[in-house]
Amino acid sequence: IVVLTGGELRLVAAAKRLAEGRGTRLLISGVNPQTTLESLQRISELSDRLFACCVDIDYASSTTRNADERTDWAEARGFKRLILVTSSYHMPRSLVELARAMPGVTLLPHPVVPHRLHAQRWWADTYTARVLLWEYLKFLPSAARYCIERVTRWESEAA
Repeated sequence: IVVLTGGELRLVAAAKRLAEGRGTRLLISGVNPQTTLESLQRISELSDRLFACCVDIDYASSTTRNADERTDWAEARGFKRLILVTSSYHMPRSLVELARAMPGVTLLPHPVVPHRLHAQRWWADTYTARVLLWEYLKFLPSAARYCIERVTRWESEAA
């Protein structure tokens, strides 16, 4: 299970998946270097035992695009399937960036809907419209990079 930090409810949702046995390990990715292990455990609501045995912390990844730590973590453990937990509006870009970085890994999305995000009549809510527009503008270059790499990889395999 990989959770991308930066939004409400993400860590709790990922920790719940771990506690339910839906995954064997949890990577908390993009953690602020000033955040303590104690605060992460408190927020996650995981037991001491589960947190100590099965949670890894990634302080290095500072953006969605920087997938190196996540890729190294998955490869080191031989994971071929990952549950990806992030906000619903952030999921398309996250899936594209991780699929680009880990082409042989199956990604299972687990989107979390933030309380402030209003899916119904999103265009009438200034906050929601701004978040969705900004995320869409960040998604476009991610999708372009993904397509270019797929075509390049396909051409090199065909040659």
